[in-house]
Amino acid sequence: MAHFRHAFHPVIDLFHTPEVAPPRAPSHDYLARICVLLFEPRHVPEEPAPALVVTESAMIPVETTHHGPSIGYTIDAGLRCHPDDVMEMIDYAVSDGEVHWGRTEWQETEIASLPWKIRRHVRVEHNPSLWFRSRPTYFSEW
Repeated sequence: MAHFRHAFHPVIDLFHTPEVAPPRAPSHDYLARICVLLFEPRHVPEEPAPALVVTESAMIPVETTHHGPSIGYTIDAGLRCHPDDVMEMIDYAVSDGEVHWGRTEWQETEIASLPWKIRRHVRVEHNPSLWFRSRPTYFSEW
């Protein structure tokens, strides 16, 4: 009888970065900051940002709130594609609004050089691919 004790109790290394194969030529990896203008303004429940008012005697916490409906958001996205297809991949990453190209930027990157908080979410399953997408940061005015 075979012994399978370890097969069902894997050791999880929380700081291990998944191995990601490098892109095959002529594809490259890009990290983009995408600005999106929503098709329709959206009321988004926003977590209050902590703020402090400093007086002579104390630091008083003050809750800041979101004013009005959100008209857009920004996200960070990781892309793997041919250099000529970057704008098409950015457009593909957005489904609920229009990309504001004047406030959208991207640069070629190496996944291994990115911060851990991004690398731990990387999933490259095919080429081309959208291998990372952050949570949106909404805004209500320019």
